[in-house]
Amino acid sequence: MVDAVVDEANALAIKVGIPERLRDLNVKENSLEKLALSDLNDVCTSGNPRITTFVKILNLYKRAFLKVIIGIDFS
Repeated sequence: MVDAVVDEANALAIKVGIPERLRDLNVKENSLEKLALSDLNDVCTSGNPRITTFVKILNLYKRAFLKVIIGIDFS
């Protein structure tokens, strides 16, 4: 059931033209570290119930840049 909902949401996003990857928004790969550092230093990060690190945030950005969605570890 969940997979079907995700598939429908993805299909709708494509239909209405929402970019699938950060690189589709002209984000440059060499700016991912700067973005990750900015997120880590953001005042809201300390309020996140999950502890994070620069490496975890950077890996999420890299996956979003390449559109890799399988195997994301949110722990």
